[in-house]
Amino acid sequence: MRSAAIFAAFIFALSAQAQLLTAQGVGITVNNGAQLTVQGDVLATSGASIDNTGTIDLTGDFTNNSGNDLFGSSQGTVLLNGGSQSVGGSSVTLFNNLSLLGGPITLTQDISTGGYRGMRGVLSLASSQLFLNTKKLYVLNPAPGAITRTTGYLVSETDPLAGYGEVQWFIGASAPGSYVIPFGNDVTNDYLPLIFGITAPGSGGSGSITCSTYPTDPFAAPNNRPLPMGLTALTDMGGTENAQNVVDRFWPMRTDDYSIPPTATITFTYRDGEWNTGTNTIIESTLQAQRWDGIWSNPPMGGVNTVANTVATPPVNLFAQVWALTQGFTPLPVELLAFTGERMTERDVLLTWSTASEHNNEGFEVWRMIEGQDAFVPVGWVDGAGESQSTLVYTLVDINPTDRISYYRLKQVDHDGVFTWSDVVAVKGTEARQAVVLFPNPATGSFTIEGVGSEVVGVDLLDAAGRSVKHWRTAGVCGIADVPPGAYTVSIEQADGDRIVERLIVR
Repeated sequence: MRSAAIFAAFIFALSAQAQLLTAQGVGITVNNGAQLTVQGDVLATSGASIDNTGTIDLTGDFTNNSGNDLFGSSQGTVLLNGGSQSVGGSSVTLFNNLSLLGGPITLTQDISTGGYRGMRGVLSLASSQLFLNTKKLYVLNPAPGAITRTTGYLVSETDPLAGYGEVQWFIGASAPGSYVIPFGNDVTNDYLPLIFGITAPGSGGSGSITCSTYPTDPFAAPNNRPLPMGLTALTDMGGTENAQNVVDRFWPMRTDDYSIPPTATITFTYRDGEWNTGTNTIIESTLQAQRWDGIWSNPPMGGVNTVANTVATPPVNLFAQVWALTQGFTPLPVELLAFTGERMTERDVLLTWSTASEHNNEGFEVWRMIEGQDAFVPVGWVDGAGESQSTLVYTLVDINPTDRISYYRLKQVDHDGVFTWSDVVAVKGTEARQAVVLFPNPATGSFTIEGVGSEVVGVDLLDAAGRSVKHWRTAGVCGIADVPPGAYTVSIEQADGDRIVERLIVR
């Protein structure tokens, strides 16, 4: 095609063919019902654009150097119909419908699929492999059917040293449904889907889930290297290297732009060679999923399917985390999940803490320092469980009628005398107490807050691990519904910046 800044090519016929298409600073229009077939490459140079409401079918590489997303709001289809092809350039291309009919296809730049602002274009993998190649695939269609396949899959597989190959799916506040990230391994041709079964949507119309996966070498000593970004060790609860009891694959993931992230079941798929070869000593039937978000959480109760090579979780909150599959009786170490203190009466302070699992734990000594004093002193002891792989909640009531701020910390003591300290929590004195009533308490699914006051305040509902389940703003009497069973903390931020904390049980 000839190049000129004012030239525009219009494809009206049922089909047209070219061996090389270069849009050199021009606009090209492919009308509805028309097909442009390129037996070669497509190159868009600076200032070019393509208004495609028909079909573009090409066998070569696709390069976008236009300085824009190229297709804008046009709703046509691009077919990659050659052998080995690449999609790249200096600009991120925005495809509406993108169908892979050949392959393999390799990204050398990030791409978007699903179309512009509310369009519902589809990425069709068919039988092709799409290599993410440390790049990012943005999926803008929020529907579960935004990615389709027959036997094709996405190849993530690059480790942190090279850079993750990621899928970022903008599902927003979509209704519950099953979102399948069709990952696969190109060496063994195994299909390794990562499935999010959304049970409760997130809050935030622009929210997204970003995920990747990569394998490690089971024959390395230690194996499971390199570790995901931010993770520096892979030890068991006794501090010993635990890589031989962890499947040789990781799943980094995160959510973005949610005020409250979605809740979902997650199904992970692994290969046989990632648990039963090399230095691994794993009993497959005991596998459980564990997540790391600065600390390792307790493995949630889920199910392993040794025939399908999958491990599923119950509904969990999605946020920044790395997931691994560990042997159930040799989990990765879990630290103290939460430690809180609240004044219940003018005399009593309630201390509450929880652990996700314990090893060799003799118990907890509670220490206190009142404002104006210069040292902590022990005020109570609670026996530990010794060994546990379940979330446990502990409480202690300290008789402390002071009107000053009190500071508390925990000393966790092992049977061999080794101990660690918790962070310090502050509890206000008697003068800070304000009458706020939660009723009924215990509650069944819903409850009412009374006594908040006439000014609008912020309220957080926190689970036993101290994570926010709900956040809202209210004044006066407030009713809250659809609360799952569990032990909660209701934290109310007053207009003057003070906080009132109340315990709540939902059955």
